[in-house]
Amino acid sequence: MKTRKNKRLVTECGEVKDLLAEHYHNVFQELVISTNLSNLHATLCNYQGFEYRVHGFPKLFKSSLVNEMVPLDKGPINVGLQEFTSICMEHCGESLRSCYKKLTIKQIISVVYQVLLSLAAAEATFEYEHRDLHLGNIMVRSTKNPTVHFVVASREYKVDTEGKRAFIIDNTFARMRIGSHHYYTNLTDRLATLARDAKNPNKVQSDQDKIYVGMYYSACGNWAKWMPRTNLEWMSFIIHRFLKNVQLNKDGDDRFAAELEALHHQIKSCKTLKSVLNSIDKK
Repeated sequence: MKTRKNKRLVTECGEVKDLLAEHYHNVFQELVISTNLSNLHATLCNYQGFEYRVHGFPKLFKSSLVNEMVPLDKGPINVGLQEFTSICMEHCGESLRSCYKKLTIKQIISVVYQVLLSLAAAEATFEYEHRDLHLGNIMVRSTKNPTVHFVVASREYKVDTEGKRAFIIDNTFARMRIGSHHYYTNLTDRLATLARDAKNPNKVQSDQDKIYVGMYYSACGNWAKWMPRTNLEWMSFIIHRFLKNVQLNKDGDDRFAAELEALHHQIKSCKTLKSVLNSIDKK
C-alpha cells in the first residue's frame, strides 16, 4: 500500500478513499452506486418487470471502514490515525486510455458494445448516469472466453469478446435512483471554472471538457435530475476518439469501420441508450 499526495490509497485489489479528504456523502453515494452496479451480474428486474443482467461493471467483494496509521503531509507529527472506506473489487485490467491504440478494430467494436449494453441496463434499471466516462474510466482485461452474454429488457445479447472484456469504473461523478432516493454528487463547484472558460473565445477546450460544460448547463445546479443524454454524449465521445486515432482498416475489412461509423451516427441521433438498442434490434 502506498500513499499519494491527494490522500488516496490504492491497493492491488481495490481502492481506499480518505473520508477526511472527501465529503462523507460523496464517498457513501459512490459506494451505494458501485454496489448496485455490481449486483447487475445477477438478474435484476426494473419497475416494468423487464430482466437485466450485464457484466460490464466490477464485482465488489467487500467494503469496510478502516482505521489506519498513515503518513501525514504536514505537521510536526509524521503519522496519524485516519479513517478510510475500503472497497475490494475484481481486477479489471488496464485502462482503455493506455491500451486502445494496440487493439484491433474487432476488439474495439467488442469493447464499445460491452460498454453500451452495460450502460443501457444500468440506465433502465437505476436511471444511472456515469457523467465521467472518459477512456481512463474504462478498463480492459484479456479473457479466454469467446463470448460474453448480456440481458437488457429481457432480450439476450451475445457479444464476441475478441479476447477482451470491458469494465466501467469510478462512480465519483455518477448519479443513480433507487426507489424514491437519488444518489449523486453536486458537480457545480467542480465544473464552474470550465463553464466560465467556455465563454472565453481565447480558451480552447477539449471534447471532454465540452461534455462537462454541457452537463453543467443542463443540470442548472440540480444534479439529482436525470439527464440520460449524458450517457449518449460519453459514448459518442469514446467512439469519436476511436474513429480519429485508430487505423480502421488494419484488419483488412472496411465493414468493421463502417459498423463503428453507423453506431456513432445512431448514438448521436437518439435520446436514450434504450432507443439506440431498439434501432440496432430492428436491423
